[in-house]
Amino acid sequence: MAIVHEPQPQPQPQPEPQPQPQPEPEEEAPQKRAKKCTSDVWQHFTKKEIEVEVDGKKYVQVWGHCNFPNCKAKYRAEGHHGTSGFRNHLRTSHSLVKGQLCLKSEKDHGKDINLIEPYKYDEVVSLKKLHLAIIMHEYPFNIVEHEYFVEFVKSLRPHFPIKSRVTARKYIMDLYLEEKEKLYGKLKDVQSRFSTTMDMWTSCQNKSYMCVTIHWIDDDWCLQKRIVGFFHVEGRHTGQRLSQTFTAIMVKWNIEKKLFALSLDNASANEVAVHDIIEDLQDTDSNLVCDGAFFHVRCACHILNLVAKDGLAVIAGTIEKIKAIVLAVKSSPLQWEELMKCASECDLDKSKGISYDVSTRWNSTYLMLRDALYYKPALIRLKTSDPRRYVCLNCCTCHHYKFSINQMSIIVGTMQFVLKPRSGRWH
Repeated sequence: MAIVHEPQPQPQPQPEPQPQPQPEPEEEAPQKRAKKCTSDVWQHFTKKEIEVEVDGKKYVQVWGHCNFPNCKAKYRAEGHHGTSGFRNHLRTSHSLVKGQLCLKSEKDHGKDINLIEPYKYDEVVSLKKLHLAIIMHEYPFNIVEHEYFVEFVKSLRPHFPIKSRVTARKYIMDLYLEEKEKLYGKLKDVQSRFSTTMDMWTSCQNKSYMCVTIHWIDDDWCLQKRIVGFFHVEGRHTGQRLSQTFTAIMVKWNIEKKLFALSLDNASANEVAVHDIIEDLQDTDSNLVCDGAFFHVRCACHILNLVAKDGLAVIAGTIEKIKAIVLAVKSSPLQWEELMKCASECDLDKSKGISYDVSTRWNSTYLMLRDALYYKPALIRLKTSDPRRYVCLNCCTCHHYKFSINQMSIIVGTMQFVLKPRSGRWH
């Protein structure tokens, strides 16, 4: 049986793949140019972009934030929102109106004329001036919470940001630390030496305080002074405690190597303090002039004060009689009116008044003697008008007036003239 082989089918050639046409790149749409902000409100607002999510989709929003301190106002800043909200905020919250020019009138003391100048309200500067007024006039911190003071400020500017007394205290303390840093840098650049004064006293609350002041001559040959220490000192006023406190202050201000002299009064504790201060400064290589031989300068005013007190002690009895006269006429409004009536009859100035002697201030004795000498005719007339009522005036005869008032007013007045230019408040 024959086997027939069927022919195998020949493989068909596969057609070559035709190259697919590449799609032409689409032209990118030109981005829209951002519009320039021309409104004047953008001087007081800053644009910030914030990404928000709504229904799972993220969007970018533009908000305008107010630049004024402590103001948290913000408004949508896209172009289609406009600037009306910004202008309303500036007008109602910060009293800024478009096109409004603020003017101020100041007196030119040199030409004695009034000057009109434009000015721009600055909230930060106004707050600083308020806190400076509290410092310079020694107002309490809670003045910013006084009802009528707040109403007065609000009448001037309704949206002025008056804070609490705690905030005012914090700002003032920050200002103190800032000025302290400035003074520290200034003293660091001073090339001359410093003379210092130190004084201690007890307040009416029976608390002890110390004040340390430095003096120097600047590059323009002008005398400068600054208080570098004012604080409460606990315990006894011993020389050791004074020296430790003074040395610590000098090291704190980094001027212990620039010291020239220290002026103190003649208390015994100060002698010990100066000796210990010199030893402490020599241990720190402070390079004192002549090894501290001229470091202690005794206060001339205190020496003259002791001389005046010793001189007044010689005639203390007579001065007490003059003092009794002044006390008699000033202890009662009725007696004072009678004295002023007598002064009018003697053609004397009633507005001058009579000073009263204070035991802790010898110059007040001079002022009392001076005023008593001026009203001498009125006092004698008062005594003559009613001798029985004003019997206290009999304790002072014309001899007392002649010696005590005339002579002592000349002596004490001369010392007052000598000491007045040397007092600390004239430097």
